[in-house]
Amino acid sequence: RVSGYDEKQALLLQQVLNALRAPDIDPAVFARIKDEERRDLLSARENAPYRQTYSEISDLLLTPQWSDEDLLAALTDLTADSLQAFIPMLMARMEVVSLAYGNVTADEARALGQLLTDNLLQSAQISRVERGRLLKLEPGRDYIRELAIEHQDSALTLYIQGPDKSVTSRVLFGLLAEDLESPFFEKLRTEEKLGYIVFASAMPLLDVPALAFIVQSPSASPTELQAHVDAFIAAQSERIAQLSEEDLARLKASLLSRLMTQDQTLQDRAERYWVEIDRENTAFDTREQLAQAVQTISLEQFVS
Repeated sequence: RVSGYDEKQALLLQQVLNALRAPDIDPAVFARIKDEERRDLLSARENAPYRQTYSEISDLLLTPQWSDEDLLAALTDLTADSLQAFIPMLMARMEVVSLAYGNVTADEARALGQLLTDNLLQSAQISRVERGRLLKLEPGRDYIRELAIEHQDSALTLYIQGPDKSVTSRVLFGLLAEDLESPFFEKLRTEEKLGYIVFASAMPLLDVPALAFIVQSPSASPTELQAHVDAFIAAQSERIAQLSEEDLARLKASLLSRLMTQDQTLQDRAERYWVEIDRENTAFDTREQLAQAVQTISLEQFVS
């Protein structure tokens, strides 16, 4: 990733490519970076319990995906020499995908892309990178993962996966997350006083929609937290069945506001564009598709 004054982008990119093609890895610098990475990975063990349970979902369901423990194990035996030896293997087979955005013209973007092609693909075998995959959970079956976390609090993340990644399913789960967010907090935090960290939210992974119910408590065990969350979910069917057209309109407005929030920075825009590129959606219009689908959802669809 290069950024800064647009008139110097090509020069900076060429310098980066030169260093990549003929790297000179300083053992002292390597040791410092390795130690920083090790400390960052170790510090993840100190994360709040709810953060650890939440991230565990991704570790379990996504492929390829490596846990912090996996990365620590791989890092242990890594040396400056082994990294130096890896560079030619990396350069021998690759796929180049580039994004230029901001104060840049189409011709300038193409020129930067050609610079990448000339430097990286002339002697490399083009090898398409495998896209990520999400484990499809069997409907009606419960999966339980227990973590050994050294902390006085207990935490629970309950993940409910959607049936598919269709636009309709994604919108319905988005509306459901909007509907459940406040009642979940009100019930478990305000009324039952289980803990300060209580929230329900959408948790899409690779565009497969899902709901996540997260609680961290200093007083209740994980089993008790599970019972509280299950009881809350069981009580929602009757309430949702009584929703009115006005209620649905309010949920739609809230979801549309989230979907169509303007990018606050160029970095925000870049992250959104990269997600679209990973989807292979060169129209870059996923949020517009979702917003249009929101308008078509009927009350009958939602409550059923």
